[in-house]
Amino acid sequence: VGSALVEAGQGKLAEATKDVAEFRQLWDSASTLEPEQNADQVDTAVSSVSDALSKAEQELSGNDSDAAKKALADLARATNQYIEAFQGAEESSGAGRKAAEKLLPDARKSLSAMEQGDWTQAELAYKRIVTAWKSTEAPIRQDHFGVYSQLEKDISLVRISMQAEPRKEEQATERMQDLVTLLTDYSAGTLKEGEVEDAAASSGASSLSDLLKLLEQIQQQIQAGDTISAATGLEQFIVAWPLVEGQVQISSPASYTAIENEMAEASGYVVSNPPNTAKAAEVVSRMINRLEPLTATTSYTAWDSALILLREGLEAILVLAALLAYAKKSGETTARRWIWAGAGSGLLLSAALAIVLSLTLAVASSGSTREMIEGYTGLAAVVLMLTVGQWMHSKSNTRSWNSYVQRQVGGALARGSLWSLFAVAGLAILREG
Repeated sequence: VGSALVEAGQGKLAEATKDVAEFRQLWDSASTLEPEQNADQVDTAVSSVSDALSKAEQELSGNDSDAAKKALADLARATNQYIEAFQGAEESSGAGRKAAEKLLPDARKSLSAMEQGDWTQAELAYKRIVTAWKSTEAPIRQDHFGVYSQLEKDISLVRISMQAEPRKEEQATERMQDLVTLLTDYSAGTLKEGEVEDAAASSGASSLSDLLKLLEQIQQQIQAGDTISAATGLEQFIVAWPLVEGQVQISSPASYTAIENEMAEASGYVVSNPPNTAKAAEVVSRMINRLEPLTATTSYTAWDSALILLREGLEAILVLAALLAYAKKSGETTARRWIWAGAGSGLLLSAALAIVLSLTLAVASSGSTREMIEGYTGLAAVVLMLTVGQWMHSKSNTRSWNSYVQRQVGGALARGSLWSLFAVAGLAILREG
């Protein structure tokens, strides 16, 4: 569903439809499972997912990307609620609750200081919350994305109110009270089903491209002096940020950290009295510059694949042609058949590995898993290229090459070991394939 949501945000409704069709197959099986607990909640969640899925399929059959995104966001939210209900509140929220408990003492201290007018202590306690959030956000996000996105929003809005000139004390206190209430209810396990809305999913922005367009719109509003609309837009950016922050963090950790700070900084400038539009425009411009490279799409054609296969294939053909030529020169017809069989086996194994790798990448929905697979594959490719390069360099003159072929083919024929010819031909194709 997450992939479909991103694709719908990019206008790729056909790809999103395929993802939803796969989800439908999985859901038809999962929805019949009997839960060990929370049967009533699970039944309600099953009904919600089924309704949301039907709605998403209906919207995807049209051409309205915005309607499709909204329907998919509802489906994602309903699916999260189903998972939480099926796993059981105690099991699903254990790590997240413990993480939330770590934030509560400083949140209460900050709120108490605000109510007493001691803003120095309030800011110190708030900074400790921000520091602790870095180590606690992951388990909360995994256990309850709705709570996570709401906490992200509240923490940022507290900072915005405190950084405004002059400080918006009433708003900061209200936001901190919301933060304390949410942390208390969540850590105590007293949150009711559906009580916390997934703010990020309902924000209307689901991809980096959406957020980049939003920032460009905010920039125009700031330049036009419409700081009220700009403040609303920046709050919308903060709410939607949890949906894309993982992708940004993987692609550029430095940009992720900077934007986490800059989105609150820009908001603080536009809500100040008077608004500091020059500073706000400067910060938003930096945010746009950080996100633009991450939204650039790279496209490839069939010719790109063809050139790769041609380049690698020529290297394999050199080895294969030499083996066949020597076998023909020796008059060994049987050896030639074994060489061709080895080449065919190498080709089939290459195709099988390509299919396995493609399926593995398709299943790896999370950015970190995908990046890890691509990283290991890249390292393996480097090792192979170094090995092949050293081997080809050692055979770079005719005498060395002929000596190598004679040892491989002549030795195999002398021993009557045609399997070695099969293996050499197969590995030559597999290595380049």
